[in-house]
Amino acid sequence: MDSRGCIELVWRAWAAQRGRDAGPFLRVAHGRRTSETLRQVAPDLDARVEAAALDALEEVETRGLAPVPGASRLVQQLPADRWAIVTSGSRAVARVRLASAVLSVPRVLVTGDAVRRGKPDPEGYATAARLLGVAASDCVVVEDAPAGVAAGKAAGMRVIAVSSTHSPADLGAADVVLARLADLELRPSEPGTEGLVLEMNLEPVVTQLRALLATPDDRARTGRLAAELIRSTGSYRWVGLYDVQGEEIAAFAWTGPEAPAHPRFPATQGLNGAAVRTRAPVVVQDVSRDPRYLTTFGSTRAEAIFPISDPATGQVLGTLDVESERVDAFTAADHALLGTCAETLLPLWRDR
Repeated sequence: MDSRGCIELVWRAWAAQRGRDAGPFLRVAHGRRTSETLRQVAPDLDARVEAAALDALEEVETRGLAPVPGASRLVQQLPADRWAIVTSGSRAVARVRLASAVLSVPRVLVTGDAVRRGKPDPEGYATAARLLGVAASDCVVVEDAPAGVAAGKAAGMRVIAVSSTHSPADLGAADVVLARLADLELRPSEPGTEGLVLEMNLEPVVTQLRALLATPDDRARTGRLAAELIRSTGSYRWVGLYDVQGEEIAAFAWTGPEAPAHPRFPATQGLNGAAVRTRAPVVVQDVSRDPRYLTTFGSTRAEAIFPISDPATGQVLGTLDVESERVDAFTAADHALLGTCAETLLPLWRDR
């Protein structure tokens, strides 16, 4: 349920009654408990009293609520004992909004009034995992607010963020950032089994990359923005783009926490060199077991290299280098995503 409009109506009505500017509250309210927003923005107020007043308004306000496309379909595909809702709202507010969205109340519903500490604290998500009877590491969180992303990650879960209420940059701590919840697909892992596989629709990523490449800008800056888009879409620590310059491979754009240890190296070295020689992707799920690996970061555990080639001549012009801190990080879905991204990035080399 997209509650942005409703939340804004409630906070503005409350602020008007008290002669306050609603703006500072609205900038941090989404995804947080009302009491914690009040303590952060207006410590001079009695948070308990004012939170009760705001909750009373939210419990009857349904204007501004809108179903999120794809939510009903996704929930209907999930077994009743395999999913939960963790919300910063009260139980009464949660039930009103679920009813408005014509969504069933899940067996596990963890609300803001049922925990001692709200998001970004992990207590809510940790409680949900315990009630579901599963390990936190086996859970996937779907969030749309930075506080919720932080809570899911702190709980030790993988997080998929949907940039419906905040920009992708604000949600960058998530493992994956999607433009729409409808881009998330769920299917059985094997016929007749209870396993489930989450898949992403790649078209939005391709569309964003094409729009980025069509906008005139400095090549290095465009490369950095493209690398950041790819990094935020997948569960990746670092993404780099390299030029193949005769006998040398040289990085010209990257994202992530730091620059590569070897920004330039001979084309015969490393996994990049292997991808250039074979003109094929090189995916290594545990770099400690591959002697070809050229250390980029001490924390890298898995690396995938996708060559970017001239379709007319087959010459490798550059590479897309993606690294993860997890062993066995690259799935078939990652392979499809990165292969599509590499093909889409060709103009960065062809048009320079």
